[in-house]
Amino acid sequence: MEQKAKIFLADERGVTHTEWFRSYNTFNFGNYKTEHKIPVEKLYVCNDDTLAAGKSLAMMMDEITIIILLPVVGAVEFKNNSGETTLVNCGQVFSITLQKGDSFTIVNPYTDELVNFLQLWIKPGENKQENYQLHSFNIDTQKNSLVKIPYTFPFIVAKFDGRSELVYKTGKENNCVFAFVIQGAFELEGILLHQRDGVALWNYQQVEMEALSNDAIIVVLEMSIAA
Repeated sequence: MEQKAKIFLADERGVTHTEWFRSYNTFNFGNYKTEHKIPVEKLYVCNDDTLAAGKSLAMMMDEITIIILLPVVGAVEFKNNSGETTLVNCGQVFSITLQKGDSFTIVNPYTDELVNFLQLWIKPGENKQENYQLHSFNIDTQKNSLVKIPYTFPFIVAKFDGRSELVYKTGKENNCVFAFVIQGAFELEGILLHQRDGVALWNYQQVEMEALSNDAIIVVLEMSIAA
């Protein structure tokens, strides 16, 4: 199958900015619409959000969706329809499957510090049952290796020393690997990526990656290609 790639540069993202909230959108989201930023397979939201101290963000789902929250700076509280809350700290990743019409709120629990977090929305596959998971990981003790989060699809967080190299093997055809650089710089399959850049790679059975800076951090997820 033909291999192809698409780069999503950080400085070309859409942005929503208020006094207390800022959201950078890798794909089309809200009022940000452009033909070059269509979603990647089942991943249709990749937002890099910053929320001021004590503030909250409320949203409602238009379709059944797996929500993944990954704090980058600080921690966030996730509040569901029933008012139940889950605290998600740095070093943790939270996911939940929400139905069409469900609402949720993300809260900055601090009184004097902002928080920064990634918000990923994924269309579920055949398994559409409710899913609630909170996983902890330590990319410092497992440096220069791929830290796999136990989801039904491959989801990886990794931290590298400069010039560290690694090969991610998918072992599959008809797949899509999406990578997003949280910190530092990487080269994936000869493609240069800086902080908050993303790339989608289709039909790669293995992905060669090299960190170009110390303490470089990357998130990788793999999806099957929609029929």
